[in-house]
Amino acid sequence: MSQPSSPASGTGHDLERPANEAETRRESRWTLWSLGLLAVVFLGATWTFARFTRLPAPAALGPVNHGPLPAAVREAVLAKLAPHLDGVDFIEMPNGAVREFRIKGRPKYDLAQDFHKAFRPLVATELRPLLQPYGEILSFEIKALDLPPMRLRALPND
Repeated sequence: MSQPSSPASGTGHDLERPANEAETRRESRWTLWSLGLLAVVFLGATWTFARFTRLPAPAALGPVNHGPLPAAVREAVLAKLAPHLDGVDFIEMPNGAVREFRIKGRPKYDLAQDFHKAFRPLVATELRPLLQPYGEILSFEIKALDLPPMRLRALPND
């Protein structure tokens, strides 16, 4: 014959006791806060994923001209960069089947946000179309700023 366990014996069933009203409210409050935080994280992740999947893909163009960069193109690039960078340096870096263009310099703007506001549209609307026929990658070495490289077109398959 087994006897029902009592709370004093240490083997009682604490989960069986009825929860008072304050504990129930506290648990429901924590549940709501947890679900709200989970919703915020989910919406942030969804927004980030949607933003990065909408990045423009490199345009499918004809074959890349890996010959010497025309002087007119080089001068046009330097002229477009001069208002934004001090000590601008435009370097061609052939790397086997891939040609990379590197832009070096120091921003003329006091604040990074002002530089980005002016420089990003310049790169996307003017430099990218100008350099696309001649190479695959455009990268940057700009003092005190960390700009990621930009793919001008699809990399060749090896």
